Amino acid sequence: SSGRKGDYWQYGSEIDAGARRTLRAWSSQQFRGKSKEKGAELERDDVVDLASSIFFLRRELPEEEAETNIWSGGRIYRVEIKPVGRGARLIDGHPVRTRAYSLRGVGEPLWRGRLDLVLAEDEEATPLEIAVARDGMRIRLELVEQEP
Repeated sequence: SSGRKGDYWQYGSEIDAGARRTLRAWSSQQFRGKSKEKGAELERDDVVDLASSIFFLRRELPEEEAETNIWSGGRIYRVEIKPVGRGARLIDGHPVRTRAYSLRGVGEPLWRGRLDLVLAEDEEATPLEIAVARDGMRIRLELVEQEP
């Protein structure tokens, strides 16, 4: 990593899993000496944040395209959830069946971010890859080893 000392990005949320909604979401960052903080109490019943959307996708595993509202960067956006296929990956030398999803903004205001998610077809729908792009940054997390 080429990060500077003291640079960070932090994110958190509180959800009501039974009601399928995010109650609160917040983020803070420091980059190149500049700090930013955002947060919100999400009072609408039809809004989730980006991290919660991953949690709910893992539980619901939708087979068809759908739309939802997400909170991102202090604003609420309409996004399309699209199943983009099934496949397989090698994890620790073992083949694992997968299913993939993408989230993209639709409508106005347009969310210019992207979320691509690859889940294992196991009991937990283990995330194998999470790629998020927004506000000029791109983060890709990939599971390289799974504990027995």
